[in-house]
Amino acid sequence: MIEKFKISNFKNLIIEEELELKKINILIGANGGGKSNFIDGIILFKDLIERGLQETIAKRKYEELLNK
Repeated sequence: MIEKFKISNFKNLIIEEELELKKINILIGANGGGKSNFIDGIILFKDLIERGLQETIAKRKYEELLNK
């Protein structure tokens, strides 16, 4: 089981964000704070593990993977 997830430079998550994963995690914060993008980063990580880099990039829009 993954115990900790760190992400940075993904969409609007410029600084490094870290979450210690428990059985239940609740993300709270202001609108536009990056909660959905953090979850999308976890899903991206899962896709990379399950499908590999090429298939994951083909599945998603390339621009979606870059921090604008």
